[in-house]
Amino acid sequence: MTQRETSWRLRLQEVGDDGEPGGVLGTGFAVPNHAVLTCAHVVEDVTECWVEPLDGSVKAQRCRIHDNPSTIDMTDGSSDVAVISLTNSVPPAPLGPYEPPTSGTEIEVVGYIDRYLDWGRTQATRGRIVGGSIKGLIQVGILDGHPPIVEGYSGGAAVDIRTGRVIGMVVQAEPNHRIAWIIPLFAIADRWPPLAEYLPKGLLGDPEFLLAYDEFRYGHYEDALRRFGRVSMSYPREADIYYYRVLAALNGRRPGGYQGAVIEMMEQLLDYALRLKPDAAHIQALLALVGEDYYRLRGLKPKVNREFLNIQEISEMHALEIVTNVVARECATWQYLNQHINRRQS
Repeated sequence: MTQRETSWRLRLQEVGDDGEPGGVLGTGFAVPNHAVLTCAHVVEDVTECWVEPLDGSVKAQRCRIHDNPSTIDMTDGSSDVAVISLTNSVPPAPLGPYEPPTSGTEIEVVGYIDRYLDWGRTQATRGRIVGGSIKGLIQVGILDGHPPIVEGYSGGAAVDIRTGRVIGMVVQAEPNHRIAWIIPLFAIADRWPPLAEYLPKGLLGDPEFLLAYDEFRYGHYEDALRRFGRVSMSYPREADIYYYRVLAALNGRRPGGYQGAVIEMMEQLLDYALRLKPDAAHIQALLALVGEDYYRLRGLKPKVNREFLNIQEISEMHALEIVTNVVARECATWQYLNQHINRRQS
């Protein structure tokens, strides 16, 4: 993992009498919306704390806790959730799907060995999901050869080893029995609703799709295309899978560099996607860019005249996906998408 990918794991410390970071409280993890998630019992005695990535990649910042954790009924384990407002941005953790993890999923957690005596030492351990959700909690059994989860892990992100995405948060443990419990993301979202909009569902939450998307995100286009192709067999009526298949098929190159037969196949996939989802701004934008780069820059007329009425409604994320992976800077569509991103970020 790169530094940016690990800086979302956070150390929480008391505010000392001098206002500087004091003793460790526990761990947490950054999520979108300039927020940190941790357990309410980790911060139940404070109203603010210092927050710093475990890897030290971002300077520590003094932050406010949303609600008074002492008012939360922590006898209901799934309600043991606290939200901390970040003063400065920290890259958010990669979040898994809204749906709970399946039994057998292997996870990794990082926490403190002993938060009171040696708060500078962290360690990682691994476990396996046992069964389904019971009263909002999911049991984890520690894998042989790995240390038990102890108190200093509370608030730590449970990461699906296979996908590299957060699927829950450690809340309770029985070290002597080598078991622990996590709060799955859907239960955290019940406690803090803003999280729900960042949790992918359906196709976008499918572990196989997430693996394909990660290959695509890192520029492994051939592997991504192969994975997207397999996923499409399970989601033939999902428009987005055809959008991502075309993005991966372009292989980081601009459409104008391909032969006409290849472009026609891409157009057919995107046309079909738009029949499934006619107002999809990102699919319209990609189809417009493919057509513009191949036909207009050659002085040709496309075989099919299309109107793209919704491109201006494209999300920043999709616009960034297109301009990053289809670098056709001379095209008006590409320039519009790039300006769209800059406007959103300014």
